Amino acid sequence: MADKQKRRSQDLRSLWRSFKAARLRKESATAHDRLCSYLRRALSEAPTTPSPPPTLRNKFNLVPSCIAFAPPDKAWRLEKRPKELVDALEEHAELLLQQLGSEVVAANLTGEQDSVAGQLLANCADFATITARLAAWPANYEALAQSHLTGKVMKLAHNLWAMVKEKMSKVVIRHLFQALIHSVACLHSMLDPQRAWKECFLPASLASTGGKEGPSVLPAPAELVPLFVSVLTQSQVPLHFNLCLQLYSDLRNELLHMIGALLSSVESNARRGASSNVCLPLLTFLDPRENISPLQTLAVSTVIKATHALHCHVPDDQQVEVDVNLMLSGFLNILTPRYGEEVPTQPCYEMAITILDSIPLLVAPPTGAGRLRQQMVDLGCLIKITELLNTIRDSIREDGDRQCVLACSVLKSLTAIVEGSQALREGYESTVTYHRLRQLVTDLGTPPSTPALSQAINMVVEGEYEYQSHSHSIYNTWALAMLLRWLPSLPDNERAWLAERLYDLTFGAHNRQRCCGAGLITVVTEVLCASQKEGGFSEEVEVLLVHILEVLGSHSIQTAELKHIIGALRPLPHGQLPTYYFSVQKALSVMSHDITHERMVPLCYFDLRSKTAIISLPPHLHFPSSTSSLSFHTWVCLDYPRTTGRLTYSTPVSRSTRITPTFPSLPRKRRRILFRSVFTYVPRTV
Repeated sequence: MADKQKRRSQDLRSLWRSFKAARLRKESATAHDRLCSYLRRALSEAPTTPSPPPTLRNKFNLVPSCIAFAPPDKAWRLEKRPKELVDALEEHAELLLQQLGSEVVAANLTGEQDSVAGQLLANCADFATITARLAAWPANYEALAQSHLTGKVMKLAHNLWAMVKEKMSKVVIRHLFQALIHSVACLHSMLDPQRAWKECFLPASLASTGGKEGPSVLPAPAELVPLFVSVLTQSQVPLHFNLCLQLYSDLRNELLHMIGALLSSVESNARRGASSNVCLPLLTFLDPRENISPLQTLAVSTVIKATHALHCHVPDDQQVEVDVNLMLSGFLNILTPRYGEEVPTQPCYEMAITILDSIPLLVAPPTGAGRLRQQMVDLGCLIKITELLNTIRDSIREDGDRQCVLACSVLKSLTAIVEGSQALREGYESTVTYHRLRQLVTDLGTPPSTPALSQAINMVVEGEYEYQSHSHSIYNTWALAMLLRWLPSLPDNERAWLAERLYDLTFGAHNRQRCCGAGLITVVTEVLCASQKEGGFSEEVEVLLVHILEVLGSHSIQTAELKHIIGALRPLPHGQLPTYYFSVQKALSVMSHDITHERMVPLCYFDLRSKTAIISLPPHLHFPSSTSSLSFHTWVCLDYPRTTGRLTYSTPVSRSTRITPTFPSLPRKRRRILFRSVFTYVPRTV
C-alpha cells in the first residue's frame, strides 16, 4: 500500500514537472494536456469519503453536493502542493473559457466531436472540483483570496449556462450539466469557508446567519445573482432538457445550497444574497398548490436565511425593494387559500406542514427575535396558522395520522411565536382565543392524541416538558386552562395521562401563584361540574383534579372562587350527590387550615424566572448627606423544597370515603443566600 502511494506521488511530481517544462517551452497545448492529467490524477489520488447526506426533514432526501459538503482534507493544503498551483489554475481557467466558445457550441451530433466536447467539459468539472477541494481547507483562504479564482469559476459557470440552450446531443448535455453542478458547488465552498450553511442542517437549526468575519472570506461576484435567477426561474424548459431532467433538478438543488451558503457568509455577502433579485424568485418557487418536493423544502430553508439576513443586516432606515414584511407576507400567504373565479384552492398538506415546522426556525434570528415575532403577529400569522386547521380539514378527514401531525405542527408553531412574551400570549387570547384553538383541533374528527396533548403541555411551559422533573415553570396559563377544559372530551386513558401531568405542573410556589392568579380554581371546578353530565370521571382522574383544587386553594383563594366550589356541591337534578362531594369537602377542610403543602412559603416574593423579569426600585433624588446610601436586601432560594414520586393510591374504595392520595417525600433541603446591594448617592459638584 505504501509503495502504491509512493508511485502515485512520483507520477504526480512527474506530471507537474512535465507541465512546467512545456510551459517554459511555450507549448500551450502540451502544457494544458499535462495540467489536465495532473488534475485528474490528483482527484483520484485520495478520494474523500462523502459524509451521510444531511436532511432537513426525514421525509425528504435533500442530497447536496458531496464536493461542497465534504469535510476538509489535509492532503489539499497548498503547502503540500506545488507552489505555482493557484497560478496554473488561473491560466487553466482562461484556456477553458477560450476553448468553450470554439468547440462546444460548434459541436453537432457526430461521435468524434461529441468526444472532444465531452472531454473539454470533463476538464471543466475537474477544474471546479480541484478548486473546491482547495477552498475547503482553511489554511488556503489567504492564497485563494489574493487570486482571481472566484471570478474565473463564476465566469465559467455563467458561460456554461448560456450554452445550455444550444441544441446538443444527450452526451454533451450530460457533460455540460455535470460541469455546471461542479462549478456551482465550487462557488458554494469558496463563499462559505466557515461551513455555516452545513451546520444549519446538522443540528436542525437555522438560527445562525451571516455576519461572522472569517479569515480571508471570498466576496461574492456580481454575476452570481443573475445566474441564480436565470436558472431557478427558467419558465420554458427547452425540449432537450427532457434528456437530463434529473441533472437539471440537481443543478437547481445545488444553486439553492449556494444561495444558502451566500446568506450564511459574512455580512456583505449575506446582504447581497438578500437582494430583491434573490428573495422574490425564492417566494415564487414555493407553489403551495403542488405536492411538496425536496427542492421546495430546501427553498423554505433558504427563504428563512434570506429573512434573517434582511432582519439582521439591513437597517430599518435603508430603502430596499424587498423588506422583512414582504418576505414574511409571502411566506405566510402560502398557508391561506387562493381565491379566484372558481372554488378557492386550498394549500397542499405537505407544503403547509413544511411551513409550520419551519416557523420555530424563522422566529429565532440571532438578534431581535422579539421584534421579528411582533412583525409576524402584526401580519396576522396567529390567525392564519390557527385557521389552517379548518382550511385543510376536509382533505385529511379520514387520515388520523395526518390529523395528529397537523395538530402538533400548529401547536408547535404557535408556541414558538408567543414564547417569552406575555403581550403576545394575551394578544392571541384576545384575537383568536384558546377556546377557538381547542375547538378546531377537536373538529379535526378524532380526539386529540397523546403527541398533540404533549405539544400543548410544551406550550404551557414553553419548552420540552419532562414528567416528574419538577423543574418546569408555567408561562402560558391560557393553554393550561385549555388543557383542563379538554378533559371531558378525551378518552379515559388520555384523561388519566393528562391529569397526572396537570397535577405535576402544580409543584412550586411560583407555578401555584400563576395558576391562582389566572383563575384556574374556577376552571377546575367547572370541569368537575361538567363531568357529572356524562356520569363523572374515573376514580383516578377525579382524585387528581380534586387534589389540584386543594393545592391551589391552600395557596391562595378568593371569595368568589370559594362560593363557586361550595355551589358545585349542590345535589344533581335527580337528587343524587356529585361523585366528588366528599372529596371536595375534605379538600375544603384542608384549605381552611393554616398549613401549606410546602411549609415556610414566603407571603411575599419576587418571581425572577422570566428572561425579562426585573426589580424596579423607586428613584431617590436627594439624600441627607453624601455618605448616605440605600440598601436593598433579599433572600434567594436556590433549592426549593419539593416532593417527588408518582401518586400512590390505597385499595379501591367507594367515592363517599375516598381519601387524598399520598406522595413519597424526599428530605427537604434549603440553601439561602443574602445579597446586599448598596446604592450610594454622590452629590454632583457645580
